[in-house]
Amino acid sequence: MKKNIFIEYYPSQDRKRLCEIVGNEIKDIIKISYESYDEFLNDWDDYHEYQNKFSFFKYSYGCVLLRFSNELEYLFYSADEQNSVMLLCQRDAMNVNPYYVLNKEVNSEIKMIFSVKEDRDLYFNRFINRKIKKINILTKNNLNSKEEDLPSNMGIELLFENMNESLILSHHLDENKSFVFSILEGNDIKDDKQIFVKDEIE
Repeated sequence: MKKNIFIEYYPSQDRKRLCEIVGNEIKDIIKISYESYDEFLNDWDDYHEYQNKFSFFKYSYGCVLLRFSNELEYLFYSADEQNSVMLLCQRDAMNVNPYYVLNKEVNSEIKMIFSVKEDRDLYFNRFINRKIKKINILTKNNLNSKEEDLPSNMGIELLFENMNESLILSHHLDENKSFVFSILEGNDIKDDKQIFVKDEIE
């Protein structure tokens, strides 16, 4: 029987999923938001530093679809019940998830979609066409007893060839700890001594 590839995982549950993207380039980073830009701005009206499109892309309530050069597409999002970032295959070279996230007929809650490839003003465009050389699974050293019993794969850090910067898909690792799922850069967490590498995939 053919294995169902359209099942959600936390990273350490099936390292093969992440191994399949090492050595491949990121072709697009797509933020799928379940709140509008105006809703986000209103929620953070008292915080001037979040009143911009870049912050909306990083922090708004939603998930992220990454497209890779080997035709894989993975969806990344948070799951509090696992205290982890989760991944779910949306497409490979032969198959498309019947509940493909960008299909608004099956995902009617979508309010905004931002594609880094199409919107060159977005700061993350420097990661497009960059080859992934390594993936770090991140966690924290100050977990409470409940979190210690969970997978707590709290970040997926993508490191790139010929580049000193990294891209992080984060569950509660953002710098002010106010956002559940966010898209971060390595510099956003470099001073947080509570975050460490739980596993490495090369």
